[in-house]
Amino acid sequence: KEQADMLEKNFKEMSIEDEELYKILMINSPIGIYVVQNGRFKFVNNKFKEYTGFSDEELLGRDALSLVLPEDRERVRQNAILMLKGKSSSPYEFRVINKKGEIMWTLETVASITYRGQRATLGNYMDITGQKAMEEAIREREERFRAIIENIEDGYGEIDMDANLTFFNDSFLGIVGYTRDKFMGMNLQEFIDQEDLPRLIQALDEVRKTGKASRGVEIKFIRKGGARRYIETSISLIKDVKGQTVGFRGIIRDTTDRRDMEDTIRKLAYYDSLTGLPNRLLLKDRLKMTMAHAKRNKKKLALMMLDLDKFKEVNDTLGHQMGDWLLQRVGDRLTDLIRESDAVTRMGGDEFVVLLPEISRTKDSMVVAKKTLASFQEPFLCDNHKLSITTSIGIAIFPDHGQDGNTLMKHADIAMYQAKGKGGNNYQIFT
Repeated sequence: KEQADMLEKNFKEMSIEDEELYKILMINSPIGIYVVQNGRFKFVNNKFKEYTGFSDEELLGRDALSLVLPEDRERVRQNAILMLKGKSSSPYEFRVINKKGEIMWTLETVASITYRGQRATLGNYMDITGQKAMEEAIREREERFRAIIENIEDGYGEIDMDANLTFFNDSFLGIVGYTRDKFMGMNLQEFIDQEDLPRLIQALDEVRKTGKASRGVEIKFIRKGGARRYIETSISLIKDVKGQTVGFRGIIRDTTDRRDMEDTIRKLAYYDSLTGLPNRLLLKDRLKMTMAHAKRNKKKLALMMLDLDKFKEVNDTLGHQMGDWLLQRVGDRLTDLIRESDAVTRMGGDEFVVLLPEISRTKDSMVVAKKTLASFQEPFLCDNHKLSITTSIGIAIFPDHGQDGNTLMKHADIAMYQAKGKGGNNYQIFT
C-alpha cells in the first residue's frame, strides 16, 4: 500500500524527463504492478507477468477482472471501489487463475492515478499462495488438535498467567461439574483445595522458570456442589509467536476412584477386615520403625500380647456372630485405653497386640497392663446379653528381651502363655 501511494504521488509530480526512470522502476519492481484504464490492462510489470504466467500480448487490453476467480469478482470490485474512494486502506485478498489454470491467492491494493493524460487505476499485487497454504495447514492442524482434545476422556485446560481459565474441553467440565459459561474465566484458586493450592502454584512456577513440563502433580479440587476429589495433572507452557510465555496448558485426570481403590487394597493388606485395626503385617512395619526410633533416643518400648480367656465358649454358646461383635468391642475398648502414639493390632483369632513405642522403664508397661485388666472387669453389653470376659497379657521389652521384632513378639507370646498358665486374667513379663 505504501509503495502504491508513493507511486501515485510520484506519477502526479514527475516531469517528462523522469518518466523513463519510473517506468524502469515499475518494470523491475519485486511487487507485481499494473495499470488499468476502463477496466483493461494498460501496463503490467515483469513480476506481474511472472505471477500470472501471461505475456504482454496476452495481458494488455484484457479485462482486468478476467483473471479473478468468478466467485471473487464482485468482492474485488467492491473492495477496489472503497479503496479508490478513500473509504478503506486495508489490502484485500482474492483468488486469481494463472495461465496454467492454477488458483493463486493475491493480496492487492489500488490507487487512483493519471496515466498518459487519463484517469487510471494503479494496482500492486503480491502472491500470498504460499502463505495461505501455510495458514490452511495450520488451521487443519488446529482443527485436528481440537478434535482430539474434544474427544479424549481426560480433561484438557488452558490458563493465562493470572491462572484464569481460557480454554477447556467437555471432559474437563465433566470432572469439575460446572457449565461452560460458569467455568470460563474462573481462577484456579476458586476450585482448587486451599491446602493443595500452594503446591500447584509452586509446580506452575517451576515450569515457568525451567520451561520443562511437569507430570504427575496430584492435588485436591472442589467439585461444584462441594465434594472434594483428586486430580492428577501434567503442566506445560503456552508461548506466543514471539516465544513469550502467555499461559499454561494441562491434561487432568480424576484419580479419586483410583485412590479409593488403592486405599481399599492397602486397607485389605494392612488392616483387619473385622475390627478395622492394623494387622500383623502393619505391626511388623511399625515395630521395625519404633525400635529404630527407640534405639536412637535410648528409650525402651513394650510389646503387650493379649489373648481373650475362654473366648471359645462365647462362640460355642452364642454363635460366631456374637463372637465377632465381641472382638470388635474389645478392639474399641483397647483403642480407647491407650495413648494416641500407641497402637492396637489384631493378630488374628482372639489375639491382640498393644505396642507402646516409647517408655522410660518397664514399670510403665505394667501400669498399662493393670489398666487393661481392670477395663475388662466391665461387661460388654449387646442387646440382652451381658458378656463378661477377661484377658491374659504377656509383655516383652525392647531392648531387654529382644533386639529385633520377631524375637520380641516370640517372647511376648511366651509371657502371655505364662499368664494363661496362671489361670488367666493377669499379666506376665518375659523372663
